[in-house]
Amino acid sequence: MVPQPARAHGDVVTMKEVFMPGTIVVRTNERHLYYVTGIATAIRYPVGVGRAGKQWSGTSFISGKYIRPAWSPPAAAARRGETRQTVPAEDDR
Repeated sequence: MVPQPARAHGDVVTMKEVFMPGTIVVRTNERHLYYVTGIATAIRYPVGVGRAGKQWSGTSFISGKYIRPAWSPPAAAARRGETRQTVPAEDDR
């Protein structure tokens, strides 16, 4: 069996808050990511979140977008002894 990438299916939803189109809102308590498409509309996707006490909060900005990037655990995880191997980038052939 050949592994296949996960496919998330978004649902178009109405939002109570007003965000500029193109904004991404992550609500860890709901386990959803919202991609804002209009003044009060967004596409909602399910997302995985970290363990309680390990998640982040606040506002951040996306500095880059990559297709199938390599991933390494953060330095803080290594300091806690939660070391894992780097997940290599996938070949996009």
